[in-house]
Amino acid sequence: MNKIVAFFETGDPALKLVRLALDKLKARFFLPLELEILPAICGKLQAMDAAKAAGAVLVGDSASRNGMASALQKELGLHTSLRAGAVKLVTNGASSIYGDRSGYDYNTEFGRAAYDVEYFSELEIERTARVAYEFAMQEDKGVILLDRGGRLVTSLLWRKIVSDINEDYPSVPLKMCDICDFLPNFDKNSRTILLDGEKIRLEDHLLLSSRLFGDIVWSAADNDGFEAYFGDNALALYSPVVCSSNLILALPHMLRHCFSLDTAAAALAACFAPLTRKSSPSDFETALNDYFL
Repeated sequence: MNKIVAFFETGDPALKLVRLALDKLKARFFLPLELEILPAICGKLQAMDAAKAAGAVLVGDSASRNGMASALQKELGLHTSLRAGAVKLVTNGASSIYGDRSGYDYNTEFGRAAYDVEYFSELEIERTARVAYEFAMQEDKGVILLDRGGRLVTSLLWRKIVSDINEDYPSVPLKMCDICDFLPNFDKNSRTILLDGEKIRLEDHLLLSSRLFGDIVWSAADNDGFEAYFGDNALALYSPVVCSSNLILALPHMLRHCFSLDTAAAALAACFAPLTRKSSPSDFETALNDYFL
């Protein structure tokens, strides 16, 4: 399905950039892509039907803040998250410690109590790990698993399953790193970590972790890029972490993953190479107009 469904607020500058980028690519590569724009506030049934008929979904900042991204992610069964900014981080979607196994209790001896249960199934870990390995293989990167291997039973299960799956991806190097070793050895400026005495460039690796540890690393990395959700088919949902303009940086990934348009994706990535997530909409517009003359 060569359709992109986008939920944007009228006047969002990112929408203009998305249209401009696709128009430029169509002119050069004759892309058979259709862009359907829907309101940021949209009925659940209409949003679901539109998303199911698309190959990719873009959720602008206003729609994301209204809960559109999280609702569609859950309804469409998109179980794995990729967050991309200064680092690339793959986690499970939003279950485990953020799931339903939590609540309050009352202990007659000590007073109020609360609990959050970290629970993972083999299928959940395998689905998440395979998404990370596929992306790492496509981008010629290694994978670093972040966990608490020496402390948590759930981390030991992650290590076992991720290691087993690595046998299916022999070209992808795998490293293990305790989250408590990662944080003090992470250099945000150079985007490197010191692991077992070796300085490792994070741009050469995908980070893989549970959602809890991923949130910690993402905060430490001070990222504000985009987040994408993936399931068991090519459909993916992209939403901004901070503002809609970050979605323009997600377009090369979307073209490659959802539509297998590798040549167009490479051209757009080259166009955006001098820019960052903090570049202004006018910078992106200038880059598009200059690159695709």
